Amino acid sequence: MKKKADVKPMNGLNEHRRISWRDEHNKICTSLAEEGFSLRVIMEKSRLTLHQVVYRLNKKGISLKSYRNGETPRSQARLSHFTLSYEKTKTG
Repeated sequence: MKKKADVKPMNGLNEHRRISWRDEHNKICTSLAEEGFSLRVIMEKSRLTLHQVVYRLNKKGISLKSYRNGETPRSQARLSHFTLSYEKTKTG
């Protein structure tokens, strides 16, 4: 039987097997999600599984869909930089 000191924490978890938001895996996961990256990219960069990423984002209240649709303040601020100007051209 392993002692508590011998148990190594898993990706993103502390010694009590709870999510450690200070852990680098979880910081990468949430920051990439807030930037609007896809689930596949988040999984690769944070080295977390699909279910781990989804669970952490649900705990933080982050929805990947809202970032893709431009519904968050951060994405709206980014979209405001891309304005199209229509100029009337004279023909003939």
